[in-house]
Amino acid sequence: MEKDQFYSSQSPRSGEMSPSVKYCFCTLAFGDPYRLAAKHLAQQLQKCDIDLFVVTDEPQYFKDLPKVNAVKLHRTSILYAYNDKRFALENALKHYECAVLVDADSEIIGDIPQVLEIPPGMYANTSCKSLEENLKKHHPKNYGSFQLLAQKLKIDLSQTQWICENLIIIRRSSDQEWKFLDTWELADRWLGIRQVFQGDHSYIGVAAAVAGWQVDNHPEFSRIKEIIKNQGRRHIGFTGKVWQPKSKIFRKMGFYWRWLQAFLRTFLEPKKYVSSQKARGHSLRKLRPN
Repeated sequence: MEKDQFYSSQSPRSGEMSPSVKYCFCTLAFGDPYRLAAKHLAQQLQKCDIDLFVVTDEPQYFKDLPKVNAVKLHRTSILYAYNDKRFALENALKHYECAVLVDADSEIIGDIPQVLEIPPGMYANTSCKSLEENLKKHHPKNYGSFQLLAQKLKIDLSQTQWICENLIIIRRSSDQEWKFLDTWELADRWLGIRQVFQGDHSYIGVAAAVAGWQVDNHPEFSRIKEIIKNQGRRHIGFTGKVWQPKSKIFRKMGFYWRWLQAFLRTFLEPKKYVSSQKARGHSLRKLRPN
């Protein structure tokens, strides 16, 4: 696949957006088990002639797979790597109008369509309860920090969705996707320097609200959901732990180094709560192609 190629469904004659769109998959793969799982996923997608975009600590691991675009990423999310999945989406949406974000240890159990009949926007599973209700119930210690962030972003947590993170479809939508990705990065960093950590579903919900998206279950999303299952890495025969430095000192050093980087960036950009379009793609400076 050509690195600068972009797949668009816009008609060259009318300029109108087609309901059908070519798409790709994308995922994050840090550590041996997730690289192995991502390679298994890529081999499945290759049979379906679907491209996979991977951000990983070892892009050379995927060099022999022709349908894979692998780029190197140094972790930026301070404690957990979950929020670094946004880089996979960002890289994919630079090449395709529509991208499907999945966990690396997902399994394809059916026939993958070549195109999706889906309008611009974001599609994922959501909770029937608001993000505010979920935070108060499951993460009460973090609620105050999220509420403060919501005030700065001018959103209402009681009207913000809790979004499941293991399968997300985004079709480019008047640059809302870049506002979504920038806000996801900001929420991860802003909360991280305050040592507020939890699963990425809450960060995704905040970012979707700022982007102005009402996330729902489109029939095409439901179709894909039936084909892709998150099986865990045991389905490929890997039962080991995710790689991390054996030394507690090195783990602590990594944590505080990422914290310091996040703090300095926030200090240098104190008024940046929602990125402008001029900042689009800035985070991909951290990515290096294989």
